[in-house]
Amino acid sequence: MEARSLARRRYLDLPYRIVLTRDADKGWIAYVEELPGCEATGESAEEAVHAIRESMEEWMRTATREGRRIPRPRDVVKPDGALELKVPQSLHESLIRAAVREGMALQEYITVALAAVVRWSPPADEREGRDVAARSRRLGLSTRTDGPWERKAMLANVVLLGVIALAAIVLLAVALKNA
Repeated sequence: MEARSLARRRYLDLPYRIVLTRDADKGWIAYVEELPGCEATGESAEEAVHAIRESMEEWMRTATREGRRIPRPRDVVKPDGALELKVPQSLHESLIRAAVREGMALQEYITVALAAVVRWSPPADEREGRDVAARSRRLGLSTRTDGPWERKAMLANVVLLGVIALAAIVLLAVALKNA
């Protein structure tokens, strides 16, 4: 039993991702992303942060008693800017046509379109980012003359690209971790 207690204490010191939010009804809420249902509240942010460690201990104690695995903290993945997407052929063709219409290379168009959709603003010291942001404003996805369905379809496609990109990054991180 003592070994389990020591193992739990080691887990408590690992860099779990703790999110702190303010709720109008509950005051402050802290929760641990990797531990489903592990949360604590407090009247102040400090109280919630202090209470979350106790909630983590209880969560881990219960998991150990029930024979459940205690998840380790997620690795922080820092994107390098490279992105590989698998998109339906018809979407790929539509993106190529849109890129040609805008006088851009496909990769450049996708970058600018994604920046426009998320209304991205680069850090002041990022020269390349300023150019992409300026082009995304000129692209003006929200002010195009297409009909409402075309705009919604384009937005849905760009959002889908973003989701696919995120999934690709996660899969790459998992593959690299398990390699």
